[in-house]
Amino acid sequence: MKVLLVTPYITCPAHPAFMRNKTGFGYMVHDMASHIGEDAQVDVFAVNSMAPAMRLGTFNVLKNNWAQFFSSFSMKQFRAALEFIKKYPVPLSTKLRTIYQFCALSRFRKTVTGYDLVHIHGCTPITAATIDVCRDMAVPFLVTLHGLVSFTDEVRLHDSLKQYERDFLKDAADNDYHVNFISTGNKETAEQFINRLSKNEL
Repeated sequence: MKVLLVTPYITCPAHPAFMRNKTGFGYMVHDMASHIGEDAQVDVFAVNSMAPAMRLGTFNVLKNNWAQFFSSFSMKQFRAALEFIKKYPVPLSTKLRTIYQFCALSRFRKTVTGYDLVHIHGCTPITAATIDVCRDMAVPFLVTLHGLVSFTDEVRLHDSLKQYERDFLKDAADNDYHVNFISTGNKETAEQFINRLSKNEL
């Protein structure tokens, strides 16, 4: 099996770009890629990390640089980014990052069909951009949620992106996305949220 793992970043000492975000999320994504790579071919695209191609134990990290970004630029992805930030308005710096993230996924429109599965980590604009590509190209995907941010005020995140997380959970339930959770607590929170929505819609 050939798996494309899409993540904002990984954390490991193999390259300085992978040490800019030293978080449990980053370490866990790295460890999951290593584990899956024992039984499958795994290519990791760390969207927010500019780094050369390299082999890290059992998986490959795909090269990511500005030359590739501009050479694969897609107006379709650019328009999708504008639609996203129109629906989920955020500050200018976040708008620019979102546009970058959507357009960075342009490079896979021609190659994603070579993968048996796309494994997306987290619930961010990267998730929306990757799902757009997978659905357009009819490639199976699953999403691993490492945490939920929209059900607590303790997490500092723009309200519109918290709304995206809730909209994603609803879309996942409506469209039978394959979603798994790192913790049973988050899974139960998501299920309770979907159950409340269902009751309100009846």
